[in-house]
Amino acid sequence: MAECYWHWALNFLYGMEYHDGKEDYASAIEKAEIIVSQFPETDHASKASERLPYWYEDWSEDLAEKGEYEAAVEKLETILDKYPYHKNMDLVMTDIVDLLLEKAAAFRTDGEYDKAIAEYDRITANYLPHLPSHKADDVDEGIVECYYEWGVELQGEKKFDDALEKYGLIVEKYPDLYLLDMHDYSQDLAREALASCYCEWATSLMEAGNYEEALEKYNLIIEEYSEYSYAYEYTSEAEKRIPGCCHGSASNLIEEERFEEALQRYSTVLEEYPDSGWASEENSTMLKDVPADVLFNSAAQFKEDGKYNTAIMLYKAVANYHPDSVYAHDAANAAIDTEIAKIYEEQHGTLPPPSTTTEKKLGGDCEVTIVNDIPYELTILISGPANMSITIAASPGSTIRVIPPIIFAEPPEAAERATITIPPGDYRVAAKVKEPGIIPFYGEWTLTGDTSNLSWFYLIQRFG
Repeated sequence: MAECYWHWALNFLYGMEYHDGKEDYASAIEKAEIIVSQFPETDHASKASERLPYWYEDWSEDLAEKGEYEAAVEKLETILDKYPYHKNMDLVMTDIVDLLLEKAAAFRTDGEYDKAIAEYDRITANYLPHLPSHKADDVDEGIVECYYEWGVELQGEKKFDDALEKYGLIVEKYPDLYLLDMHDYSQDLAREALASCYCEWATSLMEAGNYEEALEKYNLIIEEYSEYSYAYEYTSEAEKRIPGCCHGSASNLIEEERFEEALQRYSTVLEEYPDSGWASEENSTMLKDVPADVLFNSAAQFKEDGKYNTAIMLYKAVANYHPDSVYAHDAANAAIDTEIAKIYEEQHGTLPPPSTTTEKKLGGDCEVTIVNDIPYELTILISGPANMSITIAASPGSTIRVIPPIIFAEPPEAAERATITIPPGDYRVAAKVKEPGIIPFYGEWTLTGDTSNLSWFYLIQRFG
């Protein structure tokens, strides 16, 4: 009878030869297990016991090829439960792990990342302690890639908080893993993704007008990721966006009449990002809605705190946007005084006093002709008995000199110039041009009444 069952089992197993070309593992195993249980003393029982684990392996392989991973794993786990003597037990465990890895990969392909993670956890809990260390690396690599892909998908759906959580898990749990498929270290990959996610989130908030939240994210990028070269794209973007974000935040705060907070936020733009377009006078129009007294008094405080750019802008705003206020005249003078003070405090060249060319009856006043002998627009700031700001057009025919003019030389006739009449007295004077690499100049002039004076402004190039 045992022999009959044995041949019956083989008939099912090798259906390719005997039937329709399809193996029937279930029926073959059923008959073989009957032999083992009912005819244990026979030679066929011994053969069946030896062959059954291999048949389960073949059945598992067949199921895996059809994508039926869980059923395939179940067959291999049956070997672990029923046939602990099987000599290929380590290989069986390895095959189980490989199947679960394939199952997890299939879940990842379908975007079912939570199910994929569950399979990786299952491997870690049940099989890794019995396998070589390189298998643990395969599992860890799969987990990292899964969290990364999950984060990318969530980020694409604008679920930024959830995406950050997935990227953060990589840094927290798998910081030092080298990912062969991605040719990158897990920590580097995750940190770059975190910076990317924060940057995209901040930009989204900024575009929606949520400037304060956007600023928080941009500042975090700079604080946390500036030291990493692979995050440069995002730290650079944050640096570029922050001035506009601060400007937008200040504008919102002005609309809410939270003037003190608004001016503090605007000061960030003016002091930390003075070369950005957001710090230009053209972008100060929101200050129209700030009362003149608030602007004037705040400017004085900013000046006292050494925040000259802010003080200058606020004084100018009083003069430009509130010209009829009682503060307008004093503000215009204070703007000039503050700008001269700023130049004096910073790196500057020496502006020599003008030369007196002749006596001239001017009712006690004095005359100064300023010659702009450079190819750039020149601004002269004067503070003293009279305050004024003078802008003189560039002189296209002029050049930067290598040596100074000879003694008693006269300025070129074609050079642009301006003549002013002011009261005599002691003046603080500054000169500046809007050209990178050229520092401003500062000087102190004492002018005598009823005189005509000449200030010839030229530049000498210094080498070394």
